Amino acid sequence: MKPRYILLYFILMLCGYSSVAQGPLEFIENKGQWGKWLKYKVSTPSGDVCLENDGLRYILSDLDNNYKMDFYHHGQTKIKPILKFHAYKVTFLGASLPKMSGDKPEKVYYNYFLGKDSTKWKSGIHPYRDVNYSNVYNGVDMHFSSDKGNMIYEFIVHPRGDAAQVKLQFDGQDNLQITNNNLMISTSVGQVTEMKPYAYQFINNEKIEVPCEYSLEGNVLSYSFPNGYDHSAILIIDPVVVLCTLTGSTADNWGYTATYDEAGNFYAGGLVNCLSYGGSFPVSPGAFQITFAGGYNPTTFPLEDSSYACDISIIKYDATLTSRIYATYLGGSGNERPHSMIVDPAGDLIVAGRSRSLDYPVTAGCVQSVNNGGWDIVVTKFKTDFKAVAYILLVQPLLVPLIWVATVMTV
Repeated sequence: MKPRYILLYFILMLCGYSSVAQGPLEFIENKGQWGKWLKYKVSTPSGDVCLENDGLRYILSDLDNNYKMDFYHHGQTKIKPILKFHAYKVTFLGASLPKMSGDKPEKVYYNYFLGKDSTKWKSGIHPYRDVNYSNVYNGVDMHFSSDKGNMIYEFIVHPRGDAAQVKLQFDGQDNLQITNNNLMISTSVGQVTEMKPYAYQFINNEKIEVPCEYSLEGNVLSYSFPNGYDHSAILIIDPVVVLCTLTGSTADNWGYTATYDEAGNFYAGGLVNCLSYGGSFPVSPGAFQITFAGGYNPTTFPLEDSSYACDISIIKYDATLTSRIYATYLGGSGNERPHSMIVDPAGDLIVAGRSRSLDYPVTAGCVQSVNNGGWDIVVTKFKTDFKAVAYILLVQPLLVPLIWVATVMTV
């Protein structure tokens, strides 16, 4: 006899900037490179979704943010733009503390060398295609995956469980209501619509529709079955598409430099803008905005800048440019820019750039270990697999000769 369980199946699609089909989403595990409050993070064209122990946190971007940053970055305006975002939280109300695990790791891996604290330097982090929550409720598991760039999550209710336990509490949205059997989630940067769920079962190899409806009490969402269902067969609530007017992004990047190695692998160097929610504190539910100024953090470098910092990003592609081998993020709390890259005969990558960070990651033995004010030159050397790194030099221009001592540290 086949095991019996109830499968509650949902899909979330955050609309992208274009209609081009997206590849599988990557669920990146937090191994200490971010704050302890999130366990996994997945980026979509409209924002980021943070997977937490007790629920999900959506951080959405306004449509105009990318345009504003692009105009300012390319000197088309000197006015520092105000960027708008909105975060809302979905809490698994009454849930237990689940065991979370990644499944189906990808070949590509990520490295994070951010800040001076070497205990937070993490490398070799392979993203997952799927994430599992075990025992979210008693006898209820949860599974995350994606399809064509859309995030899918499903509740699996085992025979010992009860689907009535599943209750989703929404916090931080401007408004929440059911209209024409659809769930309407209003935020300051756009409206999200969860379409009416469609449920069915296969009884004697025949697909039978099962009426299913949203039930909303205040800000708590649950699912009801007016006519019941056959508890001896699997129940599936078909994908629910979340339509939205959001087409921005919580991160942007620009290319600065590139190089290649003897095997024909291609290295792209640029900068990426990352919100500070990836740090030690979460974004509170609700609307928020920041001033974009190219990216320095006034709490650590009190200049005319913002908390929207730019780090160096380096991506290595294979010789066909069809597969990523790794991606690396490098920098401190301030602004960094790469300007030149070469691959030496040993296959190690050397990146030359500049930094305003007081906490740029350096190792013992370098000529200068702290920023002396303004832009300082940085020269960083990565070993072939990018899991070993030698931070070579951080010097103030015209004040210190370009003589360096390399110290290699394996992370």
